[in-house]
Amino acid sequence: MKSKLLIYTLPVILLMVLVYGYSVQDDPRNDRAPESTIQQVAPDSKNFILTSETDTLVPAGFPPTLWNYNYATLPDGQSGGSVGATYFDGRYYNNRWNSATIYRLNPDGQNGGPGTIADSNTAYNGGTGAIRDMTVAPDGSGNSYLWGGAAGTALYKMDANGNRLAAFTHAGAAYRTIAWDPNRKGFWSSNFSDNLVCRDTNGVVIRTLTNTLPGKYGMAFDSTSTADSAFLWVWSQGAVTGAPNTLNRIHIASNTNTKIYTVALVGGTLGIAGGAGSFVKDGKFMLALNYQNFAIVGYVLKELGPPSGGGSVTITRTQTKVIPENGGNANPAVDTIDISGIGGNVEITKVTLTLDEVQHSWIGDLRFWLTKGSIVDTCISRIGWTGTGFGNSCDDFIGTILSDSAGLVNIQNIPTTCIGTQSQATGNFNPKEPFSIYQNNNTNPNGSYILRIADNAAGDTGSLRSWTLKIDYDVITGVNNNVTSIPNEFSLSQNYPNPFNPSTKIAYTIPNNGLVTLKIYNLLGKEVASLINEVKSAGTYEVNFNGANLSSGVYFYRLESGNFVDTKKMFLLK
Repeated sequence: MKSKLLIYTLPVILLMVLVYGYSVQDDPRNDRAPESTIQQVAPDSKNFILTSETDTLVPAGFPPTLWNYNYATLPDGQSGGSVGATYFDGRYYNNRWNSATIYRLNPDGQNGGPGTIADSNTAYNGGTGAIRDMTVAPDGSGNSYLWGGAAGTALYKMDANGNRLAAFTHAGAAYRTIAWDPNRKGFWSSNFSDNLVCRDTNGVVIRTLTNTLPGKYGMAFDSTSTADSAFLWVWSQGAVTGAPNTLNRIHIASNTNTKIYTVALVGGTLGIAGGAGSFVKDGKFMLALNYQNFAIVGYVLKELGPPSGGGSVTITRTQTKVIPENGGNANPAVDTIDISGIGGNVEITKVTLTLDEVQHSWIGDLRFWLTKGSIVDTCISRIGWTGTGFGNSCDDFIGTILSDSAGLVNIQNIPTTCIGTQSQATGNFNPKEPFSIYQNNNTNPNGSYILRIADNAAGDTGSLRSWTLKIDYDVITGVNNNVTSIPNEFSLSQNYPNPFNPSTKIAYTIPNNGLVTLKIYNLLGKEVASLINEVKSAGTYEVNFNGANLSSGVYFYRLESGNFVDTKKMFLLK
């Protein structure tokens, strides 16, 4: 009887154990590090379980929270394996590691954080998805892209929609964590328990940092929060189930863990460490952390302040939007570009709208209008249509650039004859209605710009494939904020005086916000001083260099920002 009872009850007991373990500790949505076989004792181990805590809780001294995007209860599937914490091209990204879905989020949430879903891609990274951490980096062409890995040897390059553009296989690599290092021109990466290794896209190892942190998952580069120092922020899971996450700030030059923050799980079980990312937005240098399947939280690492004057921002949207056939003005295709992060007392000075690709037969059926708030501009309206019959019978707008520039033909007046089937709409034109309603009238460049395209006749179909919006802005006329005009290009001036003893001044200009490095080298190419290594707002700068501790001779100073590099010679005579 006892043996039969055991036979019947044992499966039930095993099932209960399995269900418990599956539901709490082995949730298939979680990308969890293998548990350490080494017993670890931490001073705060009593905080491993916080059953009363219902949201992310950080310790004293942690960078201040700007926004908290809790997606756990949203009915859109984001909580099913999401690990993203990236900001790129005016959108936040929340990608799933266990499927091929990536979500792009508008910056219309709390304090400019993630809010509504802009769109999603259910076949990102070549249809395989599986990316863990992501970073943003250039490829040498002057353009930036998304980069990431699936915890293997492959480094993937993706466009702003998450579509795979290239793959690089590097033997010995493990691209789970990833962070672009603009100083070393390489990608830092690691797996859960690996060392931190910096490689270029050819797989050449640039630097290795020995590291024993368990559960490494997200990583972000930082040479902005502290002057003349570069760090890696490493977002790690606890060594055992229920153990807290840790955020670690590792000084790259010395490989020293300079700050360790212990972050308890939500309710003791939720929100293990996911991806991490650093970026500049709205005059702040930000660190974003993903608490898997629970939230993305943005922390302020440094207040940078508003930009010092004017500049421009250009955003391209590549997303197929079907134009409803004969939908009329009441049922147009609609797409939106959001611009944010422009600070200061500035206004729009010029609007440039480019229709990179609109595929549609018989363009005379189409009406385009651009809206920002209450401002509406009809930029194209049924070219060639006279009120009866049909308009221009040619196909497609390809590379149609609209702006208020002197000497251009109005887009309404392009020839009605076709080149093959194609319209003669490629090139620069004035819009039907001038964009001056946006310009030089205190209109803030930040906000949503909505493009609508209506089809006003039956029998022809098409779609919007890609469009670009460039907004130029400058200080509002009459407002004195003690700034000078923003330069249009990079420049590095000759130091003055030259020769010098022992100090000299070096001036430079940058047209865009970004990371700037200015370093001094001797004749052997050895770095002897680092004057600038931080994110700077667009503007003109002057820095003083004191060579009192150097010997007489020839030295070189080198400025780098984005893809700009310039080097000049100077003489120290004592």
